[in-house]
Amino acid sequence: MRFQASVQVDGRKLCVDGLDAHRAGARVVSGQPLPEGALVLFHMDSSGFAAYASVRRCEKAGRGYEIGLEFLVPRNPSE
Repeated sequence: MRFQASVQVDGRKLCVDGLDAHRAGARVVSGQPLPEGALVLFHMDSSGFAAYASVRRCEKAGRGYEIGLEFLVPRNPSE
């Protein structure tokens, strides 16, 4: 499922493209890297879902970075 989202980290907000989201986390693409282990606030634009997450991985992918997020409290992103 593709979606638009944002990630807030260290006082800055990044717009990201979502590749998938599930109960435990989300996979997004960003033009900027995020440090592994960073605590972020994830917000899915279409549903209004928001959760704190930890950056589990960040890998260069084409012109951007593919980032794996793990929600700190597993939730259903379609809520």
